[in-house]
Amino acid sequence: MIKKILALGFLICLVTLMPAQSDVPDVTSTYAITNANVVVKPGQMLEGATIIIRDGLIENVGKNLQIPFDAEVIAADSLFVYAGFVAALSHAGLPKADDKKGGNSNSNVKKHDPPNDVAGITPEQSIRDLLKPSDGSISALRKEGFSIAHVVPNGRMMSGKGSLIILSGNTVEDMVLAENMSLYGSLLPSKTRVYPATSIAVMSKWRELYKQAELATDHEKKYKSAPSGMKRPSFDSSIKALYSVTNKSIPVFFHAPKTLDISRSMALQNELGFNMVLTDVKQGFKLKDKIKSKNIPMVISLGLPKKAKEDKKKKVKDEEADTEMKQLMERAKQAKLAYVSQAALLEDANVAFSMSIKDVKTSDIRANLRRMIEAGLSEDAALASLTTSPAKLLGISAMAGTIERGKMANLIVTDTTYFKEKANIKYVFVDGKKYKQEVKKKKDKKEGDKDAVIDLSGTWSLSIDAQGMQISGTMEIEKTDDGYTGTMTTDMDDEEETFDSIEVDGSSVTLKMTSDVNGSSAPVVISAVVEGDEFEGSVDIANGMMTAEVSGSKVSNP
Repeated sequence: MIKKILALGFLICLVTLMPAQSDVPDVTSTYAITNANVVVKPGQMLEGATIIIRDGLIENVGKNLQIPFDAEVIAADSLFVYAGFVAALSHAGLPKADDKKGGNSNSNVKKHDPPNDVAGITPEQSIRDLLKPSDGSISALRKEGFSIAHVVPNGRMMSGKGSLIILSGNTVEDMVLAENMSLYGSLLPSKTRVYPATSIAVMSKWRELYKQAELATDHEKKYKSAPSGMKRPSFDSSIKALYSVTNKSIPVFFHAPKTLDISRSMALQNELGFNMVLTDVKQGFKLKDKIKSKNIPMVISLGLPKKAKEDKKKKVKDEEADTEMKQLMERAKQAKLAYVSQAALLEDANVAFSMSIKDVKTSDIRANLRRMIEAGLSEDAALASLTTSPAKLLGISAMAGTIERGKMANLIVTDTTYFKEKANIKYVFVDGKKYKQEVKKKKDKKEGDKDAVIDLSGTWSLSIDAQGMQISGTMEIEKTDDGYTGTMTTDMDDEEETFDSIEVDGSSVTLKMTSDVNGSSAPVVISAVVEGDEFEGSVDIANGMMTAEVSGSKVSNP
């Protein structure tokens, strides 16, 4: 059903009636953004300035500039302009990883010596072969102000080579800015219970493959200079893919979220000598002094623990058990606070960092940045982690990260400062291409009753209003010991789709499913409030790319 809506209905409807960003080619490639508050870089702002864009570059920036006769003028009085954000680590444009692929399903696999791909060893993988330019994650990320992303493959021990992509374009050729400029690795063991099945075994395998690559490089060099009497070099693609790591021409972006991961990866790097960037870091504050002394670049995770809801009072008969529960809750609260405060603690210690958006929902990016700022991170440091710091880390400071003459025209135009809760992005420029975002007025959200008790089981009718396109359907929901399960069908086709989860909080209901469209996954979330035998709410597809109103009523009980 969702496939049909995306392919036949929502896309047409949203492009014509409620465009979030326009992909229609502009008449001109020259723009003048006038009288704006231009944040040239963190800590430096020009008030009442003009930016001239021509052929994808910033031609000039300053006050009292002459407007080119062929420019489209964007009056930006009271608006703010920032350099387009750079994602230091991302999976944008890639299909979701299939953790069930390979491994135990193949009875011929030797668990002590599995094929490399089953063991999670695929350093030869390239983003060029994996990138889906039509994937919804690209436009969703662009909507949040990102213009460039360092994209790495999904995987475990050695998932493959990362590339820089521009978040605009219709083909891989259009989008790839720098190819195979990193190796993404980790100490994560195989999920299929084959070797290496522990973190220690993964470290051992890293040593083995790294040493093999060093020997292979030396063998090839000697063979090239004096081949007589030497066996012709013949090494597999995984070993060859590590040459650029052993000769230090590219760094390893090492997945190291927790303290133990950081310590082990630093020990491995110290032993083998490769260049390394710590990534997806969540507990870097605990080892900040050691990381700083080793001058190891760091990319921290923008994924944060969910905000704790107000806990309902629980009646506990045993007073001692109640005290113990409170102590556990307090420790959990402090642990979450430490994660949220990581960026502020690193800033206080003068440790530079960039942001990984790999493990965060696009819709949570700004909210999580605000949470970090509330925990003590300065807005300048937050902005640097998305602009100047990743640009320096990725070697693109000459073209991105600040608003300066001669750089790529990657810009964000907002109606107030970006980090304010109610800030709206009005335009995003990527490589000089303008994407206009219509600021939609949100209806007052109906609040659910947290103390209400409802029974979802049964057959429900539903009606989806996609800006004038009416879609009818049915939901079959069954109550289980663990909660609810259910399916949905619509009059667009007879395809039955199963909900991934159904969550109930009082009278508020959230139903989630995932649909694949042209090889790309699209998350679908129905959020509604149930009153008696009726419900009302909204449908969100692909993290806000497409939205619609939904309502319905119970047709029959089970």
